[in-house]
Amino acid sequence: MKKKRELVYLEWGDAVYTSDWMLERNIDEWAENSEWIVKHVGWIIKETPKYIVISSRRNERSNGKINEYGAIQKIPRTWIKLRKKL
Repeated sequence: MKKKRELVYLEWGDAVYTSDWMLERNIDEWAENSEWIVKHVGWIIKETPKYIVISSRRNERSNGKINEYGAIQKIPRTWIKLRKKL
């Protein structure tokens, strides 16, 4: 029997990377101003004290008795800035 999954909106801060060469004096400014906030809607598949597993795609089969999930991500809880139940 399938579980009822909670649909949520999350905002989370992802890691940021640059491959550009940068003067040492400019690194602090880049680090302070480089944040990537991801806005994500999906179903919570698993939660632990350390992370959340979320899926942004769901496919119902067998008259809704079986769900398949896609686009699955594992997000560290410390990265999550906002969570709203939908």
